[in-house]
Amino acid sequence: MTRNAKSLDALRAALTPVENHLIDGYVDGRVSRREFLRHGSLLGLSLPFLGQATLSAGFSTAPSIARAEVKPGATIRVATDMPKTAIDPVQMGSAGVLLFQQVGEWLCTVGTDLALRPGLATAWKPNQDGSIWTFTLRKGVKFHSGGEMKADDVVATFNRLADPKNGSNALAVFQGVLQ
Repeated sequence: MTRNAKSLDALRAALTPVENHLIDGYVDGRVSRREFLRHGSLLGLSLPFLGQATLSAGFSTAPSIARAEVKPGATIRVATDMPKTAIDPVQMGSAGVLLFQQVGEWLCTVGTDLALRPGLATAWKPNQDGSIWTFTLRKGVKFHSGGEMKADDVVATFNRLADPKNGSNALAVFQGVLQ
């Protein structure tokens, strides 16, 4: 008896005949993983239990991923919520941010530990009183038009974000911070 079979038998020991019948159907291929999870949850089986049962039955909990050959210049189509405003970093809301993340970058990002991580900026440091920050920009960053990103581009972006005439969604965040 294999380790997986022993594990599956241990899981089945405390189950009712109906629950064991569901597992039999899944192992035999008569019940899809989706049906197994749906019916199992209706029977009151927990998702961690169902996940362990799929592993014990010898099936991965993750579907296989189809991979295509990468072709330069190809078109990528992605389903996403349509932003209610223009795809403009100054005026976009939350749906626009999701779309922007696919085509743009920030100076820095926040890691899972809530620490700042480099993005377009490779380093940053404040002056002694924290009123002025100096960013070191990553070299060789190109815009879609082919032009290289310069410090003036970053300054222009922050000027747009901080200008009340633009109606920036970020204005409240930067108000009193950017001068």
